[in-house]
Amino acid sequence: MTQEELNERIRKHDKWLRGEIGGERLDIGAQYDVRGLDFDGRDLRSAIFQGADLSFTSFCAANLKNAYLDDAIFNHTDFYKATISYNEDLILKLAENIKKSRQEEKQQ
Repeated sequence: MTQEELNERIRKHDKWLRGEIGGERLDIGAQYDVRGLDFDGRDLRSAIFQGADLSFTSFCAANLKNAYLDDAIFNHTDFYKATISYNEDLILKLAENIKKSRQEEKQQ
């Protein structure tokens, strides 16, 4: 998926959030390659990222309240100032990724 294709799907998600015609909930699963794409500052409430590889993506200042992030992969994913609903599994994965990144830095 290109950034342009992602942006179009996010525009449809915005419409879905507002209850407008033509809106569609954002569903990025394992079948889509979004590694390295930019979700910065987007309203992604209730979006579905179940099983998605979100490696090297950026969610800076994005709103991820009630987003489904189960089984997603977060290698070097940037969540700086993102709003995330409490999700124990996500917190454990993020902690593991931070630990892994620090170990990689020490080895370099």
